[in-house]
Amino acid sequence: MAARNGCLYRLMCVLLLGVYALGGTVSAATYSGNCGADGDNLTWSLNTSTGVLTISGTGEMASYYGTGTPRPWESYIASIKSVILPEGITAIGTWAFRNHTSLATVNLPSTLTNIGSQAFCATAITSVEIPSSLTGINHWAFKDCASLTTVRLPASIANLPTPGAFCGCTSLQEVYVLWETADKIPTCSNSSNFFHDLSTKPKLYVPCGTTSLYQNKGWTSKFTLTEVVANGTCGANGDNLTWSLNTCGVLTISGTGAMVDFESEANAPWYSERESILSISIATGATSIGNRAFCRCTNLLSVTMPNSVTTIGGRAFYRCYALNSVTMSNLLVSIYSEAFHHCASLTSITIPSSVTRIDWASFFNCDALTDIFVSWTENIPNWADITNKNPQSDITLHVPCNAIGLYEKTSGWKHYTLQPVYTSSGTCGANGNNLTYILCDSVLTISGTGAMMDWETEADVPWNSYRGDIKSISLPEGLTNIGRCAFCSCDNLMQVIIPSGVTSIGRAAFSGNQNLSSVTIPNTVTSIGMNAFGSNRSLLSLIIPSSVTAIGTHAFSRFLQDLYVSWTGTDILTYTDQFVTQASGIKLHIPCGTTQGYTDKGWNAKCTFLAELPNTVSGTCGEGVSWELRACDSILTISGEGELAEYAVGEEPWHEYADLIDTIYVPCGKKAYYQSALPDYAERIGYNWCDQYVIDFVNWDGELLQSSLVDRETMPSYNGTMPLRETDELYKYTFIGWTPKVELATDDATYTATYLQRDKFEAIEDVESGESRVKSQKIIREGVLYIRRGEKIYTVLGTETE
Repeated sequence: MAARNGCLYRLMCVLLLGVYALGGTVSAATYSGNCGADGDNLTWSLNTSTGVLTISGTGEMASYYGTGTPRPWESYIASIKSVILPEGITAIGTWAFRNHTSLATVNLPSTLTNIGSQAFCATAITSVEIPSSLTGINHWAFKDCASLTTVRLPASIANLPTPGAFCGCTSLQEVYVLWETADKIPTCSNSSNFFHDLSTKPKLYVPCGTTSLYQNKGWTSKFTLTEVVANGTCGANGDNLTWSLNTCGVLTISGTGAMVDFESEANAPWYSERESILSISIATGATSIGNRAFCRCTNLLSVTMPNSVTTIGGRAFYRCYALNSVTMSNLLVSIYSEAFHHCASLTSITIPSSVTRIDWASFFNCDALTDIFVSWTENIPNWADITNKNPQSDITLHVPCNAIGLYEKTSGWKHYTLQPVYTSSGTCGANGNNLTYILCDSVLTISGTGAMMDWETEADVPWNSYRGDIKSISLPEGLTNIGRCAFCSCDNLMQVIIPSGVTSIGRAAFSGNQNLSSVTIPNTVTSIGMNAFGSNRSLLSLIIPSSVTAIGTHAFSRFLQDLYVSWTGTDILTYTDQFVTQASGIKLHIPCGTTQGYTDKGWNAKCTFLAELPNTVSGTCGEGVSWELRACDSILTISGEGELAEYAVGEEPWHEYADLIDTIYVPCGKKAYYQSALPDYAERIGYNWCDQYVIDFVNWDGELLQSSLVDRETMPSYNGTMPLRETDELYKYTFIGWTPKVELATDDATYTATYLQRDKFEAIEDVESGESRVKSQKIIREGVLYIRRGEKIYTVLGTETE
């Protein structure tokens, strides 16, 4: 038998040598079987060549302690180097891999809920991450794992189970825990702890901001607590910049000056920790982000840059696939090529107006990018190749509302979907969106029809935060009322034209507007609310149409000097403190012959009456020709396109009032005809040849904006678009009204648009910390130097100092 076996052995060797001689290979042995608690719910397969033991199936693994059943791979323990456990396994049996001294790596699936006693005792594994699904680790599960250096525990394990799970792990260096609140952090003691009988004090990485909580629970008796995962230097000059990564995944850059430009992504000092980086915070003082600095930080979600950063290096955020939030420096100048290439989760970016350079492909393959916000209003840069989205119209370019035309003409931007950005916008209607508003470049424009909302206080008005920015308002035809508190305290508002159709002006609608000097109220308004124009220092004159039937108390400011009204007879309103208490001596311009009526209604207590709005008598004096005599000012007006009828002396229809006539107005262009038709009057008093006047509104440069015929002694109004004056090399301009002040038409007149002139700074120069300069005996140690018309102005913390 022995000889036979020897022959067999020699025969096998010969066969094997023949195989090798022919260039063949011998396959490694593979063994398999069942290992489930229910038998075949789990199977195992071992490749002895690779040393990989793979478990397949779902459910619990069988336990092997006290059952009398050996582990099915018992004969091959020395070959097992790695164990692969698939998703679906819920429990690892007792003694499953005990004393597998060659086992170095194991993955624990997210479905796992229990690890049996001594399951990995005395193995050679070097690190283990416990899944958050786990609810129990039985005693000595990882006991005497002498090569184990790193353990990560999930937040879901609120109370430590049987002690000693990691007892005797003499090489343990790092333990990561995620309990964040005092009620979740277990007490660390020898009697109840995973880490019983540790011979060293490993680092315990705790969530940022929780060190004191762990101290209070006794963890310092066994561990050295830390929140910093890694740190070092990253400055262009060495330690001018430092970095640290905490347990919350926040990478913080501190210091001053430039960051080093890395030759390759692997040279970044945090590269080995890149998958742990969730956000980046760069402290004020850092001036650049180096080339390839955060390349392939695939879990990075957000980055915030201080205003000291002026440069983003090439490929700085290359392939940061999860990055979805970037806050750029407001003083950023340059973004180099491929800086955000393949940032696939980035949906929007805001590019500051300080940026003068964006290189090719900076935002290539940013597939989720749908919105770009820019704020240049002049000298629009032309960058056509910073994105490669096709079509470009899939990206909305949000531009300043007053500069959209410039972007439409710039080839680098015009193919995007352009969307104007307003200072503020929204709804303001009583029924929600029946009225909308936009605030653009100091002009508040309201659109729609119907009633405006009544707000309880000015703080409730949707444009409340921007009242100081509002210099003019545009109200639509179709508006029916102006809401309570709508425009109060808009101190830079100069002029208001209320459109025809508005029937009411709400309480405090225009109160407290210190610079409002001109308000036009149409003859459709029937009510003016309490304090509607209260405390307006600059509103010295106001015309109230006869349509108004109700005026609230203190509706007008005590600074009002002239109020024009036209009620007569029983329509005269009763005075009920329409002016503030302190008011007195206001000139009330009333119709001729109504002084007693206004006296009877109590207006004489606050006003001086001036009868400048006379009663009239009228009739016809020819086909297509009419006449009107204003008795109080003795003016006869003849109007129409036909010819005056011929009357014998004493038979003219106005004869009974002839002695009152001092002035005759006749249609323009008919001077000769009326001179012959009314010779007696011509000899006695002469003529004025027009009952209307040409009123022109022109821009600052003489450009005609509106020309119209206006009836004599009526108030001209400008109904065109808001006048504009383009920014020049020195100044910006804001329309504030007309020069001279618009008054009742008594002659041809020209009104010129007037603008508030503001300095436009030509250049900006940084003054760094520690540097000082002297101007007018004042020392400025740091800040920003603005240069205006060759004259240097220092601005420090927002305060101008010459």
